[in-house]
Amino acid sequence: MMKVMNQKRIWEKVSSNWRIGFVVLFIAFMFFAIGKMYSLKSEPADNGTANLTEANLKQDELVALNGNWEFYWNKLLTPQDFISKQPTQMDSLMKVPGTWDDQKAGRKGYLHAGVATYRLNLNYPKTFKDPALRIQNVANAYKLYVNGQLIAEVGKVSDKPSRVKENEKLLIVELPKNTQKFEIIFQVVNMNYGRGGLRESPVFGSKQVLERRGMVRLATQLFFIGSVFIFAIYYLLLFLLQTKNKTALYFSILCFITAVRSLIWGEAPLTIFYPNATYDLRAYINYLTGYNLIPIMILFVISIYPLEYKKIILGLVLLPTLIFEIMLLVTSARFMASFTDYLYILLLVQIIYIMSVLAKAVICRRDNAVLMFSALCIFVLTMIQDILHYKGIGGMNVSYMFLYGNLAVIMAMSFVQAMQQSNTHKKLILYNENLVEADRLKDKIMATEMSFLQAQIKPHFLYNALNAIANVC
Repeated sequence: MMKVMNQKRIWEKVSSNWRIGFVVLFIAFMFFAIGKMYSLKSEPADNGTANLTEANLKQDELVALNGNWEFYWNKLLTPQDFISKQPTQMDSLMKVPGTWDDQKAGRKGYLHAGVATYRLNLNYPKTFKDPALRIQNVANAYKLYVNGQLIAEVGKVSDKPSRVKENEKLLIVELPKNTQKFEIIFQVVNMNYGRGGLRESPVFGSKQVLERRGMVRLATQLFFIGSVFIFAIYYLLLFLLQTKNKTALYFSILCFITAVRSLIWGEAPLTIFYPNATYDLRAYINYLTGYNLIPIMILFVISIYPLEYKKIILGLVLLPTLIFEIMLLVTSARFMASFTDYLYILLLVQIIYIMSVLAKAVICRRDNAVLMFSALCIFVLTMIQDILHYKGIGGMNVSYMFLYGNLAVIMAMSFVQAMQQSNTHKKLILYNENLVEADRLKDKIMATEMSFLQAQIKPHFLYNALNAIANVC
């Protein structure tokens, strides 16, 4: 009978965990659907031309100018160079988004450091009243020309390394309204970092729509950062009150890392709060948080499931992260940019390790293991999507998947923490009730014993008194 009851309780616990896991998946897909609603139409450029006149675009639709742009390596060309009697010959076609140092089949490879010119001819329908471009993540300094006019310059562009000044800004630039044809030219310079080029596709659309959606994304991102930061402070205070609670410490550090990393992600709120933030500072934050995000997740998971890992394997998995951090402290973010691909390999190994730990916890039917495994799967998928997107490989075009994945993980981890605290609180209440009941039982026993002793004492006292009187007589 007891065996049947135990099996029933185990099955109810497993079923509950699976239901929670499905709820997390549903929430993740809901955020995915919201992101898809605000995602961009992708109109691939073909041979340096993007023709949007037949796309039936509406005023509230945006288009990512993905595809093959004309590419001129080691040249900073101006619009006049393309109308001269002997125009410069195109070096190759370059895929956007992407970086020019990627080695791919059918495309020439280039060094990470150098200068280049991108060119695209864009035709768009007359329905657009206020055409504009949204430009972000051009590595790492550039000039933008549209129809022969200099529209924007970020950083300092020069073919001499000593004169180059890297910078990055999110810009929405207004385009001329008297034509439906644009010649877009980017002069891009990268001298010090691992990857250069148009790492994010320029987005074409109505200026009003671009600004409105940018505000919505910024508000969403700030809400996310504030929420995560509150989690970080709360669990830090919890750890200070319960210094043996390492789980709370790891979760607090994870929330701090996520909040700080989100400042340079997406709409880059850091540039709003701190406009003078240098490119080196943003790169340092990017690498420092990127190195520690997965390792802190690993420490958090093994603090919950301490029986599912071995210390030797854990040390081997986390040791490279320590080496990367020491190198970052003694060198610079510019130097560490050349190790980005190795970092991706390390992250893949660490992800495989943490997934194996959670899979073992699921098999052993640990509490909330299914929930944690589901949330981490969502995070891994979003992180891989972002990596592929910025390398110009992914076909999906959903904005800021990293934020959605982090939200799923943090919500799952906070739920696990709440469940642990709830169980601890229930145990304390039960323990207190048992103590009160034991105290009542003790008082009852003592009263019974006292009554028994009194019953024993009274006749003995009477007999002793009569015996004393008889002896005296």
